[in-house]
Amino acid sequence: MRESPEKPIALIDMDGNWLQWGVRLNQILLRLDPSFPVVDDDKRTGWDDLAGPGADPAVLRAAMNHPDLYTDLEPVPHSVEAILEMADEGWDVFHCSTPTWSNPGCVPG
Repeated sequence: MRESPEKPIALIDMDGNWLQWGVRLNQILLRLDPSFPVVDDDKRTGWDDLAGPGADPAVLRAAMNHPDLYTDLEPVPHSVEAILEMADEGWDVFHCSTPTWSNPGCVPG
């Protein structure tokens, strides 16, 4: 760890901050079960509410491990521009996220 960094540092979580992971999760959930009680991204306050009351945990697990969950995610509007602006201003920008180890599309073998 640097005591006095020469540049500001930005650590940007990928899921939901610059990539629309939640949108893709909801699409897959509804493909697997059209009546699944999805919770829109703007209504989520944490990881405990990826699904609404009465959700089938098996469907949520299947969606979380679906190989397409991490394929070609769309960026959050204006996120790419904001990241590039930080880099242009001299920030050290790092993308970070915790992988879903059980999802073959997230961490290929």
